[in-house]
Amino acid sequence: AELHRAVPELRGRFAAGKCFDPEPVLKRAAVTICHGGSGTVYQSLAHGVPVIIVPDNPDHGLIARQVSAAGAGLWVRPEAVRKTDWNEVFAAGLKCAETAAHFRRLLHAHDTRAHWLRWLAAFAKQPA
Repeated sequence: AELHRAVPELRGRFAAGKCFDPEPVLKRAAVTICHGGSGTVYQSLAHGVPVIIVPDNPDHGLIARQVSAAGAGLWVRPEAVRKTDWNEVFAAGLKCAETAAHFRRLLHAHDTRAHWLRWLAAFAKQPA
């Protein structure tokens, strides 16, 4: 509500929520455009959705470079956003769909929850 009041021209152009569930959106998405946060990148690739990243801080830049190097998406330098041909970017992003689907298969085959719980259990057993 605060953003709607501050920038009224955005009304109807975005959705916001405290607990936004990305799954229904990602099931229908052709690409994800984000700033490169690991959560959004992970969720997108876990759904086989290529990622177009416009990083806004150094760690997002590192993620953007890795996603691009892997062929699961690409990145646009923040200073180039206004000069970018977004039709070309979207077309290039769509060409990453096969690699993103490969990441989906890899991520679903790797039980991250079980690994995390094992790590926590091992960590909890260590003496202080």
